Amino acid sequence: MMDFIRLGINPSDTYGIDLDGTNICEALNKIPKGNFLVGSATELPWNDNYFDIVTQFKVFCVILQADMKRQIAKEMLRVVKKDGLIIWCDQRYSKPGNNYSRGISKREIRELFPGCNIGFYLAVLIPQIARIIVPISWLLGEIIEYIPLMRSHYIAFIKPSSSRL
Repeated sequence: MMDFIRLGINPSDTYGIDLDGTNICEALNKIPKGNFLVGSATELPWNDNYFDIVTQFKVFCVILQADMKRQIAKEMLRVVKKDGLIIWCDQRYSKPGNNYSRGISKREIRELFPGCNIGFYLAVLIPQIARIIVPISWLLGEIIEYIPLMRSHYIAFIKPSSSRL
C-alpha cells in the first residue's frame, strides 16, 4: 500500500479489509487517513463498480476452500469499475510442509475470473533459495531470479470483461 502512496495516490483513497484487526491497526498506523476495515472479503462493504484498482497480495494462497475463493473473486469483480483493473500477487508454488497455504495456478486464476483478460508475469525469487544465495551474492540471486522456474509468485493484471454481471 505504501508503494501506491509513494506513486502519488491520496492516502484517503486507500481502502483495505482484513479479518485480523492487528493488520488493520498496522495499516492505520502507516496510513492514518486510509479506510481500513476488519471484515471478510467474501462480503465487501463497498458499492458495485466503486474502485479503479482492486489489489490482493498473498490472500488466495491461504484460502483452502474453493467456494470461498470463488466468492472473494466475485466480490473483487463486483467492486472494480468496468474499466478498472485487478492487480493480483500470489504464490504459484505450495510451500513444502505447510498445510495452511497452497500455490495458485494460472488455470485456477483464469477459472476464478472467467471471461477476463489476464496478463501473467513471474516475480520473486523463491524465498528458500533467496535466503541461502542472497547473503552470499546479491548478484547471483538476481541472475537466478531470471530463470522462470525460480520465481515463486504470479503478478497478474486482470481486466474485467465488458459483459460481466
